[in-house]
Amino acid sequence: MKWDIRCVVDNACEVGEGPIWDVDRQRLLWVDILGKMVHAYHPDSGQSQAWQLDEMIGFILPCEDGRWIAGLSSGLAYIRLNEGHNSDHGVELEFIDRPEKDQPENRFNDGACDFEGRLWCGTMHMPGTQAVGKLYCYDQASVAQIMDEGYIVPNGPAFSRDGRTLYHCESSGNRDQPQAIYALDWDGDVRSKRLLVDYRERKGAPDGLMVDADNRLWVGEWGGAQLACFDEQGNLLQEIRLPTTNITKAAFGGANMDVLYVTTGKACLSKEELAAEPQAGGLFEIQGAGRGLPPSRFKGVSL
Repeated sequence: MKWDIRCVVDNACEVGEGPIWDVDRQRLLWVDILGKMVHAYHPDSGQSQAWQLDEMIGFILPCEDGRWIAGLSSGLAYIRLNEGHNSDHGVELEFIDRPEKDQPENRFNDGACDFEGRLWCGTMHMPGTQAVGKLYCYDQASVAQIMDEGYIVPNGPAFSRDGRTLYHCESSGNRDQPQAIYALDWDGDVRSKRLLVDYRERKGAPDGLMVDADNRLWVGEWGGAQLACFDEQGNLLQEIRLPTTNITKAAFGGANMDVLYVTTGKACLSKEELAAEPQAGGLFEIQGAGRGLPPSRFKGVSL
């Protein structure tokens, strides 16, 4: 199938990640982890914005009270983006938790909210050499609950439409936990964990995850130059090739939630590869790939 794909923001992110549709403002937000930035794209006008932070940021997600919450190198924080400023102005942080302050090489990576308003987010060892990453869950309590551990590079999470399955990735892989997409049964607690898609036989590494309105699982493939789409049993449904190597994550947006946005990264590409992929790190838009759901919002914690 021939897809309608175009780069809508050519901003050369080091590691563009975490696209999330802002229903209230009808725009897309995403982060550049290594670039320490939050970006916004307004489809109606074609304009974009950017806010500079002082540390790496893994995700930004909406809250029920209209605020945003972010996973940073140093912890979890409410984040306010001053809409009147760009670049190095207008970012305010209110920290909620610093769950791994005794592990300075760890940082938050990816995150998502489930249908009950809980926040799920993973931490990773920044040099990527130790399997010390954890999967946390935050509800209305201010103390992090450890739901799973032993990750080098955790990615996801995403949730099935019935809320009973949590999908999560190990993007790097180790002896005890191979590079794969995992499915965790959820019934108020993690009951079991199974390998859903084994990535040791695929070209790219599994990065960010997203479930669409048809309960299909979309996965960005870092190093694979494509998005992969699987059903809930882990069967491959389709692949969408993109004009750059490092595909990180997808999210549906638009007034009808039928536009697929995809973040990418230029990190780890050689000078020759960057010359051949001038839009590496840009934000891409794909028409005709399906429909999504508005993102769930975090209910907030007691401070």
